[in-house]
Amino acid sequence: MSNFSEHQAEQDALTARYDDLSPIGNLAHTLGAGISTCEDEAAALAYCAERQDKMDAAELRIFDEARADANEDTARAMLSEQELATVLAALRFYQEKGMGDPENRSDAIHEIATDCGSCISLDASGIDDLCEKLNS
Repeated sequence: MSNFSEHQAEQDALTARYDDLSPIGNLAHTLGAGISTCEDEAAALAYCAERQDKMDAAELRIFDEARADANEDTARAMLSEQELATVLAALRFYQEKGMGDPENRSDAIHEIATDCGSCISLDASGIDDLCEKLNS
């Protein structure tokens, strides 16, 4: 095999690795990470976290989605089957009682739902989405 053929084969293999990257891996690559960092979801997420100030709005959305997915996987892994069933039942009860609308909840529940005002609470559709995520 000639040097050119060897080089081309190496390039093709490297290109295939980049083509297989997840969205967060692609973002890490765009921000300058090496291929091994890009292929490791946790490493890519950490790399991107250190460079949030360099991201545009679309890149920040990709980063936020990847971070939410990572947090979701961690949270789900921490729950037993019984705990998960209880959380799902509580979410459905919350939804059934109309608590997705801030007007329908007490101040204490509103503080919990908004983490003391640091975030916007989920509406009925958001609760549905969360239940689906927890069930998957």
